Amino acid sequence: MAALVEIHDEAELDRALKAGAKIIGVNNRDLRTLDVDIETSFRLRPRIPPGVAAVSESGIRTPQDLKRLADAGYDAALIGERFMTAPDPGEALAALLGAGREKSEVRSQEPGVRSQNKERPAGLRIRFAGIQGLSVIEF
Repeated sequence: MAALVEIHDEAELDRALKAGAKIIGVNNRDLRTLDVDIETSFRLRPRIPPGVAAVSESGIRTPQDLKRLADAGYDAALIGERFMTAPDPGEALAALLGAGREKSEVRSQEPGVRSQNKERPAGLRIRFAGIQGLSVIEF
Protein backbone atom coordinates (compact mmCIF):
# COMPACT_ATOMS: atom_id res chain seq x y z
CA MET A 1 0.00 0.00 0.00
CA ALA A 2 1.24 3.51 -0.80
CA ALA A 3 0.21 6.80 0.74
CA LEU A 4 -1.23 9.68 -1.26
CA VAL A 5 0.93 12.69 -0.39
CA GLU A 6 -1.04 15.93 -0.72
CA ILE A 7 0.72 19.02 -1.97
CA HIS A 8 -0.34 22.59 -2.76
CA ASP A 9 2.69 24.18 -4.42
CA GLU A 10 6.10 23.61 -5.98
CA ALA A 11 8.00 23.56 -2.66
CA GLU A 12 5.71 20.90 -1.19
CA LEU A 13 5.97 18.87 -4.41
CA ASP A 14 9.76 18.97 -4.25
CA ARG A 15 9.71 17.78 -0.61
CA ALA A 16 7.24 14.98 -1.39
CA LEU A 17 9.33 13.73 -4.31
CA LYS A 18 12.53 13.94 -2.27
CA ALA A 19 10.82 11.82 0.41
CA GLY A 20 10.01 9.17 -2.23
CA ALA A 21 6.26 9.74 -2.68
CA LYS A 22 4.76 7.48 -5.36
CA ILE A 23 1.27 9.06 -5.37
CA ILE A 24 0.98 12.86 -5.42
CA GLY A 25 -2.32 14.60 -4.75
CA VAL A 26 -2.40 18.19 -6.01
CA ASN A 27 -4.92 20.04 -3.85
CA ASN A 28 -6.38 22.93 -5.83
CA ARG A 29 -7.70 24.55 -2.62
CA ASP A 30 -5.48 27.17 -1.00
CA LEU A 31 -5.84 26.28 2.67
CA ARG A 32 -4.99 29.82 3.79
CA THR A 33 -7.75 31.52 1.77
CA LEU A 34 -9.92 28.48 0.90
CA ASP A 35 -9.94 29.71 -2.72
CA VAL A 36 -10.04 26.90 -5.28
CA ASP A 37 -8.19 27.14 -8.60
CA ILE A 38 -7.98 24.04 -10.80
CA GLU A 39 -5.15 25.70 -12.72
CA THR A 40 -2.90 24.69 -9.81
CA SER A 41 -3.10 21.13 -11.13
CA PHE A 42 -2.12 22.21 -14.64
CA ARG A 43 0.77 24.31 -13.34
CA LEU A 44 2.23 21.50 -11.23
CA ARG A 45 1.60 18.45 -13.47
CA PRO A 46 4.71 18.88 -15.64
CA ARG A 47 6.85 18.68 -12.48
CA ILE A 48 5.50 15.26 -11.45
CA PRO A 49 7.84 12.66 -12.96
CA PRO A 50 6.84 9.53 -14.86
CA GLY A 51 6.22 6.62 -12.52
CA VAL A 52 4.58 8.84 -9.90
CA ALA A 53 0.79 8.74 -9.91
CA ALA A 54 -0.82 12.18 -10.16
CA VAL A 55 -4.20 12.93 -8.56
CA SER A 56 -6.01 16.27 -8.90
CA GLU A 57 -8.04 17.26 -5.84
CA SER A 58 -10.81 19.87 -5.42
CA GLY A 59 -12.45 22.22 -7.87
CA ILE A 60 -13.41 19.58 -10.43
CA ARG A 61 -16.87 20.65 -11.55
CA THR A 62 -17.50 19.70 -15.17
CA PRO A 63 -16.91 16.86 -17.64
CA GLN A 64 -14.55 19.26 -19.43
CA ASP A 65 -12.47 19.58 -16.23
CA LEU A 66 -12.10 15.79 -16.10
CA LYS A 67 -11.12 15.63 -19.78
CA ARG A 68 -8.56 18.42 -19.38
CA LEU A 69 -7.05 16.65 -16.36
CA ALA A 70 -6.83 13.33 -18.21
CA ASP A 71 -5.33 15.08 -21.23
CA ALA A 72 -2.76 16.76 -18.95
CA GLY A 73 -1.63 13.35 -17.71
CA TYR A 74 -3.49 13.01 -14.42
CA ASP A 75 -4.14 9.46 -13.32
CA ALA A 76 -7.16 10.26 -11.15
CA ALA A 77 -9.31 12.99 -9.68
CA LEU A 78 -10.41 13.09 -6.05
CA ILE A 79 -13.78 14.73 -5.49
CA GLY A 80 -15.44 15.17 -2.12
CA GLU A 81 -17.28 18.39 -1.31
CA ARG A 82 -19.13 18.45 -4.62
CA PHE A 83 -20.89 15.21 -3.74
CA MET A 84 -21.25 15.86 -0.01
CA THR A 85 -23.17 19.10 -0.62
CA ALA A 86 -25.31 17.77 -3.48
CA PRO A 87 -28.90 16.83 -2.64
CA ASP A 88 -28.42 13.72 -4.84
CA PRO A 89 -24.77 12.65 -5.03
CA GLY A 90 -25.56 10.10 -7.75
CA GLU A 91 -27.13 12.81 -9.90
CA ALA A 92 -24.12 15.06 -9.29
CA LEU A 93 -21.86 12.23 -10.41
CA ALA A 94 -24.00 11.67 -13.52
CA ALA A 95 -23.77 15.37 -14.35
CA LEU A 96 -20.01 15.36 -13.88
CA LEU A 97 -19.61 12.38 -16.19
CA GLY A 98 -22.05 13.75 -18.75
CA ALA A 99 -25.83 13.64 -18.78
CA GLY A 100 -27.89 10.85 -20.27
CA ARG A 101 -26.07 7.83 -18.91
CA GLU A 102 -27.93 5.10 -17.08
CA LYS A 103 -27.09 4.63 -13.42
CA SER A 104 -27.73 1.84 -10.99
CA GLU A 105 -27.27 1.94 -7.27
CA VAL A 106 -25.63 -0.91 -5.42
CA ARG A 107 -25.73 -1.21 -1.65
CA SER A 108 -22.45 -2.04 0.01
CA GLN A 109 -22.05 -4.60 2.75
CA GLU A 110 -21.21 -1.68 5.04
CA PRO A 111 -24.38 0.03 6.33
CA GLY A 112 -24.94 3.50 4.94
CA VAL A 113 -22.42 3.24 2.10
CA ARG A 114 -23.72 3.56 -1.46
CA SER A 115 -21.83 2.88 -4.63
CA GLN A 116 -22.87 4.28 -7.98
CA ASN A 117 -22.19 1.90 -10.85
CA LYS A 118 -22.40 3.90 -14.03
CA GLU A 119 -22.04 3.53 -17.72
CA ARG A 120 -19.14 5.86 -18.42
CA PRO A 121 -16.61 6.86 -21.03
CA ALA A 122 -14.00 4.22 -21.77
CA GLY A 123 -11.07 4.36 -19.42
CA LEU A 124 -12.85 5.90 -16.42
CA ARG A 125 -13.15 3.85 -13.26
CA ILE A 126 -15.19 5.34 -10.45
CA ARG A 127 -14.96 4.72 -6.74
CA PHE A 128 -17.70 6.47 -4.78
CA ALA A 129 -18.25 6.09 -1.05
CA GLY A 130 -21.21 8.27 -0.14
CA ILE A 131 -20.79 7.95 3.60
CA GLN A 132 -17.28 9.34 3.38
CA GLY A 133 -18.11 11.88 0.69
CA LEU A 134 -15.14 10.85 -1.36
CA SER A 135 -14.97 9.91 -5.00
CA VAL A 136 -11.91 8.95 -6.93
CA ILE A 137 -12.30 9.00 -10.67
CA GLU A 138 -9.42 7.14 -12.28
CA PHE A 139 -8.53 7.84 -15.89
